[in-house]
Amino acid sequence: MQRRLRAIALRLRKLYGAPPAPRRLPPLDELILTVLSQHTSDTNRDRAYADLRARFPSWDDVADAPLPAIARAIHRGGLGPTKAVRIRGILRALRERGLALDERALSRMRSRALWDLLVSLPGVGPKTAACVLLFSLDRAYFPVDTHVHRVARRLGALDERALSRMRSRALWDLLVSLPGVGPKTAACVLLFSLDRAYFPVDTHVHRVARRLGLVDERADAVVAQEELQASVPPGAMYALHMHLIRHGREVCIARRPHCSQCVLSSLCPRIGVTDAR
Repeated sequence: MQRRLRAIALRLRKLYGAPPAPRRLPPLDELILTVLSQHTSDTNRDRAYADLRARFPSWDDVADAPLPAIARAIHRGGLGPTKAVRIRGILRALRERGLALDERALSRMRSRALWDLLVSLPGVGPKTAACVLLFSLDRAYFPVDTHVHRVARRLGALDERALSRMRSRALWDLLVSLPGVGPKTAACVLLFSLDRAYFPVDTHVHRVARRLGLVDERADAVVAQEELQASVPPGAMYALHMHLIRHGREVCIARRPHCSQCVLSSLCPRIGVTDAR
């Protein structure tokens, strides 16, 4: 399995070159960014995130804001009302548990603990959890003055440093328990923000992996994420994740994939492919 993965990774790297350097956001920012990325383009996601951060000075302000205000702030990312419910639900769930979100706390968490925390949050699946671990934390799988600090502690406010100090498993469990946060979102926080060893599985990665026979054709995204995370070498997770996404968008597309142009054709059993170009 690992030999095939190395061969696949090498061919994709030769085709696409080195992937762009991963972004490094605090875990909470990465988590919210991943929620905003659902069903939209990267450009619209980034616009919505920038608008949200510009509209609300802190995550506590977002947690306390009316849903229509949040929806208006993120409307350029699409599905504003739906995502507003998820984002505010995540923030409030974290605060109700008495947990502060602190990038340093998350960074110190063991990968498995952070993973478990993320996937325990409602709406965070394996792909999102792995994205957090990889993009934020580069794992093989993501100003408070005296007065603000005092008030925030009394209110149970969100503190970015708290997450960074959490163990990976605990952080994972926390994140996946939040409304609208599934394993994918949790993994994104752990990987991208905290550099934990988590491998996000989105639609493109899932499709390509099934066609290559890297996971069972019937495996859902959760199972696929678990299997790939156990198989992909830690140092190859970020690059392979990025390359598989690009390959799924450009070559191994959902309908009539370009098999005749694929650099992986000799390695691919084309599982589930009935009509190719």
